[in-house]
Amino acid sequence: MHSFIYNPAYYIFLVPLLLISCAAVFTSFLPAVVQKKPTAVALNNLLIITGIGLLIAIFIIHSWLAGLLSLILSIVTSVITYHIHEKLFIKKLFKSARDNTPYTRIQKLSHFTTKQHFLALYKEYEKLRVSFEPLRNKLNISEINKLFDIIEASTTLSNNDKVIAGFALLALLDGSYPKYEGLITLQSTFGDEFVESIIEKQKEEL
Repeated sequence: MHSFIYNPAYYIFLVPLLLISCAAVFTSFLPAVVQKKPTAVALNNLLIITGIGLLIAIFIIHSWLAGLLSLILSIVTSVITYHIHEKLFIKKLFKSARDNTPYTRIQKLSHFTTKQHFLALYKEYEKLRVSFEPLRNKLNISEINKLFDIIEASTTLSNNDKVIAGFALLALLDGSYPKYEGLITLQSTFGDEFVESIIEKQKEEL
C-alpha cells in the first residue's frame, strides 16, 4: 500500500528530521538566541534549514505522501516540545521566586496573559541593560509589594497591560529603563509625575 512505511531508508531521513525539530525548538529558548547573538541565531537557523532540506529530500526520494506525513509529524513534535519546554522554562525562570519578592509578583501576574505573551515580555526584559542604581535597593519588601498590588488591582489596565506594567516595574527595580509601552502602563497606574521623573533621569544620562 504505502511502501515507504516499510522502507528503512525512509526512517533514515525521518528520525533526524524529528530530532532536528526538537533541537530547533529547544535552542530557541537559549539565552544566547533570545538575546539574538549572531553565532547562536546562526546555529538555530542552520538547524531549521537542515530540517527543511531533509523534508524536501523525503518528498523527492520517496513520495508526496511520505513528505506530507513527515511534515505533520515534524509539526506535532515541535508543538509538543514547545509546550513541554515552555513549562520547564517558566519553572526554571522562577525557581528562586520564594526568596525574591519582585519575581514572585511577576509570576503571579503571569496568570493575566498567555504563556506566549508572558515569555515574549520576559525576553524583552532580559535584553535591558542596568543604567542606574536598582530601585529595589531603596525600597523594603512591603513597599515593593504595595507597588505590585496597585498594578494588580488597577481598573484602568487590561490584563495584558498589567503584565506589561509588572515587567516595566521589574525593570526599574533592577535599575533598567523599561520600553515606551511599559512606561505608558506605569503612567496609567502611578500617574504622570512617576513617569516624568523616569524620563528626566534617562535624559540626564544621555
